[in-house]
Amino acid sequence: VGDRLSGAEGTIEEQRVTFPVAGVQEAELFIDFGAPGGNVFALQDSSELIDAQVNTSGELLFQHELTAGQAVISLESSARSKRTFFGDPFGWFEDVEADPWQVGLSPRAPINLEMNLGSGSVDMALGSLDLSGLIVDGGSGSAEMRLPAGDYDMAYDVGSGSTVMTL
Repeated sequence: VGDRLSGAEGTIEEQRVTFPVAGVQEAELFIDFGAPGGNVFALQDSSELIDAQVNTSGELLFQHELTAGQAVISLESSARSKRTFFGDPFGWFEDVEADPWQVGLSPRAPINLEMNLGSGSVDMALGSLDLSGLIVDGGSGSAEMRLPAGDYDMAYDVGSGSTVMTL
């Protein structure tokens, strides 16, 4: 199940996406930030597993499924700018003028979180979350991570951006 939310071509539009935490015993989340970067934080007193404000100039792909208490969610932008830099064949300058994404996650369910940071700066205040795993593919932007205590596997591919990590 999923939603393809499209903005007007060539304009940056804000979209809100949510998925309820009710019935979720465990979650697998994938977030691809692309160029805008973002902030990831724990939701307070919310009935949502994810509540995000996302800015994109293209199609926003929000896929979600809940089966037997297992939620699987993917959030990414398919934006490709019309601007050119030797043709910009890889979309390096997609959404560079968009505001950072604001992604709230519920501390009420264990989350196996995978994030592709892209080229924007990403601030991850994950200290209040119940992580069962964390995979981060760093990009060219800076990253700041505040991680929760606990027993979970973590993999981090630093990329070329600076990183500050706090336990």
